[in-house]
Amino acid sequence: MKSKLFLYMAALPLGLTTVYAQSPQAAIDKFKSNATTWELTNAALLKGIPLPNVGDASLGYFQDNGTFKHTLDAATRRGAQFNASRAHSVNKWDFYGSFDVKIFKDKEVALTDMANPFRDNPYQVADSLSGDWNKQRYALSLRAAAPTLMNGKLVLGLGVDYTVLTGARQKDPRPLDNSNQLSLLPGLVYHLGKNSFLGLNGAWQRYREDLSVELYNYRLSYNTYKLLGLGEYEFSAPIQLSSSTITRAFNGNEFGGNLQYGMKGTAWNLLASAGYCYNKENVIDGTSSPKKAGEHAFHEYAASLALNWSAKTAMHQLAASWKQRNISNKEFHQVQNSTTKQYETVYAAVFNTNLRTRASLSYLLNKSKAGDTLSWSLKAGAGYAGLDNRYATTRAWQTVDKADASLAFTKYFNCKSAAAFSLGILTMYEWVINKRLDYLPKNYSSNFVANNIWIPAHQFMTTPAWNNQLSIQYTFPPFTKSRNQLYVKGTGYLNAAMEDNGWVKKGDTRQGFQLSLGIYN
Repeated sequence: MKSKLFLYMAALPLGLTTVYAQSPQAAIDKFKSNATTWELTNAALLKGIPLPNVGDASLGYFQDNGTFKHTLDAATRRGAQFNASRAHSVNKWDFYGSFDVKIFKDKEVALTDMANPFRDNPYQVADSLSGDWNKQRYALSLRAAAPTLMNGKLVLGLGVDYTVLTGARQKDPRPLDNSNQLSLLPGLVYHLGKNSFLGLNGAWQRYREDLSVELYNYRLSYNTYKLLGLGEYEFSAPIQLSSSTITRAFNGNEFGGNLQYGMKGTAWNLLASAGYCYNKENVIDGTSSPKKAGEHAFHEYAASLALNWSAKTAMHQLAASWKQRNISNKEFHQVQNSTTKQYETVYAAVFNTNLRTRASLSYLLNKSKAGDTLSWSLKAGAGYAGLDNRYATTRAWQTVDKADASLAFTKYFNCKSAAAFSLGILTMYEWVINKRLDYLPKNYSSNFVANNIWIPAHQFMTTPAWNNQLSIQYTFPPFTKSRNQLYVKGTGYLNAAMEDNGWVKKGDTRQGFQLSLGIYN
């Protein structure tokens, strides 16, 4: 059914003749690739960019399933998504905003009580059951750049991001998990001359997550586990959940900033950036007598470099990026004061450290035709991802070094009456350079978390994989009066395991698709 739909969509423009103007999709894609400042967090960099005066809104249905997945991922995911975005300039102010909503169901999610179990914070709650989750995610992003000051030399800007995720499982034990994340990103740009500038932005982020796990049927008891990282959990034994409720709160703050430098010539421009942030997140159990369950903290460093140059009808871009997160996780040994009933810390230390590294290099070629309309785009990339995760007292040690190579191609067709069609493909191969897993089973414990969560997750992470994606979009002719244009879009992917690795078998796959109806306005 899905393949027939893709073939039908591909056949739409075959009887149409290639003509004139650039489609809204091609204009937006070309703008985002040419404007190297677009993905940076400094909102003041909006000033001076020729923003495309077009909005994009779409409503779609998505689904994915398959056995080649992380231990904590859903067997099947189905849901609906709405998103809208627009860039606009008015009265010397420049704005960009986007809004995204996902409402979906994760089926057969096992071994976790968290709506998002893939965060770096190891202090999570798990159980031994599988169930279905109902989830909702809302994301709002705003950027604004003010009119210039100091005779055009200084620009001020502000960015705001807000994300909400809520999830609940409809089966005992019943977790309810709500998280909110707010980011404020003040920034400025100072023009050193006509062809160069310095940018600086700050970053503050507030994170709050509230988890409760309770029972509707108190006649039964269930095993729950409070995780510590690398297969370890509190007391090396399950907590029996029968009549009580588990409550856990995550409170985090992040501070940082980013520095940018840009310069340009007649047919080229260069942008360099470097950033740093510090994040600390406290994990608290209980309410009337709160108990410290852990402290998750990290230092993050990032740098990127992008060079664009144009030659006749081609635009070339060479980009490199690097990011490293140095994580430390502190545990607290506490006793309850018999008089005050409050918990007091008798010992605290960092037991778990985790170093994550990501680096990438890419080359992009945009080829235009008459009228400077985008004809096709080709992008080649290579990347490295590293993980060094250790737990002090048990000497557990996990290392993963992976590399990837990718190639993406998109072709744009302009058709009669300003209709348009595009076809995009992407292929990426991931392979493992080095891997290590040291874990000593305990004779006084069932080692449940290591055997069922951590070790299978490591096997999934260290399996070579081949990912292929297809994207097809047809944009209808504009309405006579409003000039708005409807479009239909279909995307699909297939990710396959390339060799046996523990529970992962060669040929295991994960596949998914999304169908969307949208409008450019």
